[in-house]
Amino acid sequence: MPDFRAHHTLLAHSAAITATRYSPQGHILATASADATVHLWDTSDPARAPFHQRSLKGQHTRGINDIAWNKDGSYLATASDDGTAVIWSVRKGTPLRILRGHTSHILCLAFHPKSNILATGGWDESVILWNIQRGTKIKTLQAHSDPVSSLAYNPDGTMIVTGSHDGLMRLWDATTGQCLKTIEDDQNAPISHASFTPNGQYIISSALSSTIRLWDYRHARVIKTFTGHRSARFGSGVGLMDARAWGGEVEEGRVAKRRKVQEEGSVDGSKGKNDDAATQAMESGETEAEAPTSASKPHQPSTETPQDTQPAPLPPLPTSDTAYLITGTDTATAIIYDLQSRHIIGCLNPRFPSDGSGDPMGEGTTAQRDTGEDDEAVVAIGVHPFRREVAVGGLGDGRAVRVWRDWA
Repeated sequence: MPDFRAHHTLLAHSAAITATRYSPQGHILATASADATVHLWDTSDPARAPFHQRSLKGQHTRGINDIAWNKDGSYLATASDDGTAVIWSVRKGTPLRILRGHTSHILCLAFHPKSNILATGGWDESVILWNIQRGTKIKTLQAHSDPVSSLAYNPDGTMIVTGSHDGLMRLWDATTGQCLKTIEDDQNAPISHASFTPNGQYIISSALSSTIRLWDYRHARVIKTFTGHRSARFGSGVGLMDARAWGGEVEEGRVAKRRKVQEEGSVDGSKGKNDDAATQAMESGETEAEAPTSASKPHQPSTETPQDTQPAPLPPLPTSDTAYLITGTDTATAIIYDLQSRHIIGCLNPRFPSDGSGDPMGEGTTAQRDTGEDDEAVVAIGVHPFRREVAVGGLGDGRAVRVWRDWA
């Protein structure tokens, strides 16, 4: 049984927390807010408190909705209500590219896991793929009939999953932009989160019906359903803890080498593998060949199953007793589900013990204090890539980010 305790409280923002993301190597935590800023926190040493390293600000004119790291942690992308996405150099703390193309708020974004492509989704119902070296569009997908609220690449970068307020998820060929499959939840509630599991074999979705589902996307079949939390107004991210249990890629070995956090003004204590070269290329205009820019027409779903018309049997779900699913709620609490049993096994609320004693969780019916105060919703969930640690933020709690750690 996990024993999550509030480890540290991070105070820097002046408005609601909208996103928390650890870098791929786990040594930086980025926090974003409706105050139009991102703050970077050094988390390289688990024995000490995270400390503030740098702010990314002055570029966006309205709140930030989402942030994303590239694979080696040298870039951070931000999506804003001002209709722009910005690519930042993490080491320098400066904007490298400003991407304009959406006609309204940008709600979500994700880097391709193996190339310099960024996908953004917005209130204008479209998804745009960008060549970040040139800052130009590669392709525009007329993706949904309502705002695109979530998107993610699969681990090898061949597919994108999108979720929308229209209640649908769609799978896209990341190269051609063809819609491969449409998945519809029987409740047809707005989708607030959609992502692939670390092994790329399943999709996790969260909807504004207070329901999380694990999907076999090849057959559009629900494998597991998680209920017991309340998330009907704002929606929240969903984090999966213990990537090893899924066969996910974890780059733990690099962390021990990155302790000198202030060398040469670097946030992470070292220069990223491609940070200098890529930054110089982006600033000088020396770029790689770009795929043809095109605007794709609305797509009809393919009748073929993604990747394979006769898919191999799915791998078993993780059996590790540390494989958890973590989500936020409308009522000031983040909830921990056991992946296998689907039971609520903990709640993260500074007002109550993590085992649930002293709150309504005791009878196993609900896991959060139902205050009815929607301004306390938890919407930001960031899971550390290899430590049993999660960074939580939301609309209340003094604009704080709380870092929780499992002491079990």
